[in-house]
Amino acid sequence: MRNRFLFLAIISLMLIYVTSSASAQTVSTVVSGFSVDALAVDAAGNIYASDFFGTSSDPNNPNGTKVRKISPDGSTVSVVDSSFFAPTGLAFDATGNLFVAGTDGKISKVTFGTSGSTTTTFASSLSDLGGLAFDKSGNLYAAQYSGNKIYKITSGGTVSTLVASGLNGPVALTFANDTLYAANFNDGNIYKVSATGALTFVADVMTLAQFALPVGYMVFSGGNLLVNVGSYTSSTTSVGNRIYKVTLNGQTSVFSGTGVSGETNGAVATATYAGNNGMALSPTGDTLYISEANGKRIRRITGLNASSAAPKNGAKNPQGFLLEQNYPNPFNPSTVISYQLLIAGQVSLKVFDMLGREVATLVDAKQAVGNHSVNFNAANLTSGVYLYTLNAGSFSDTKKMLLVK
Repeated sequence: MRNRFLFLAIISLMLIYVTSSASAQTVSTVVSGFSVDALAVDAAGNIYASDFFGTSSDPNNPNGTKVRKISPDGSTVSVVDSSFFAPTGLAFDATGNLFVAGTDGKISKVTFGTSGSTTTTFASSLSDLGGLAFDKSGNLYAAQYSGNKIYKITSGGTVSTLVASGLNGPVALTFANDTLYAANFNDGNIYKVSATGALTFVADVMTLAQFALPVGYMVFSGGNLLVNVGSYTSSTTSVGNRIYKVTLNGQTSVFSGTGVSGETNGAVATATYAGNNGMALSPTGDTLYISEANGKRIRRITGLNASSAAPKNGAKNPQGFLLEQNYPNPFNPSTVISYQLLIAGQVSLKVFDMLGREVATLVDAKQAVGNHSVNFNAANLTSGVYLYTLNAGSFSDTKKMLLVK
């Protein structure tokens, strides 16, 4: 049964990759008709969506109770559990358990088995929780909206306060190159959070949006943060309803959305959204799922890796640092990882499994400016998703790849 499940999961991942990498970045609608908020995606590519609002349209008085499971193509929708209180945060751990945070301050753990799912309380009495994120060591981080805090919770359930002050309604949490980033719902400020809880300002996406609009969830993709700036109004025009791209050094730009509220699909630049809020990436990182509070829809952007789906013959003097998507991907057992260096220096290229364990060191040497490629042979590894990380000077980037045997 276990081998059959693994085979089905791998086939699902392959279908997601083939579908999404066949074209440029494109927006489409996955499913609609019910309240959606936070999103998470499991290893097989299924989407999980929390129902924060329920039957209410008032963000101050939500009454949602459900978390739904949606197939990658949106054809099947089922309720995982309906015992939550205005669930606002979703995250999977490395072993496939789903963690759900609610505004009642409880974090629930949903364990899946052959006969269904079981929900237990993982942590409680934390109050008004928002987004969740796991680090490679299995620690869970939870944003507390009204208390302006970030909690750190060990795999054994021990709770400590990582950030006690300095935030303003934190909701979104995500990891980028093993560093935690937090975004405020109230003022749009994004901060880098150190291991000791120190905050470093990165960017203000609310100023970029030119209006006081709610900042939703964010993900780390292609070396940048992608951040939702939605709108809880039903106005047909808004400087929200967009997805912003934020570099780790604070440069901001519009990634997708015209600012008009709607459901226009197609090219990312001309797409429209209606209160975009939740975000989650597919296992390969090539598809971005977005929830809409106003539109009651789940949208997706495919082809995030399309621009680097095949190796490039880049210029001998690169314009900057770049880590390419491995090619081919999926692969068996060998694939090529290409990258370019802006300056000469010490370079490290390592491969990790999804538990954060190092499985291979491909490069650990001084290298010259220019384009480089290295072959990765995974003959001694099992099928699954792996991470490869490039470190060169102050540059660091991580991408996912899929080994299918």
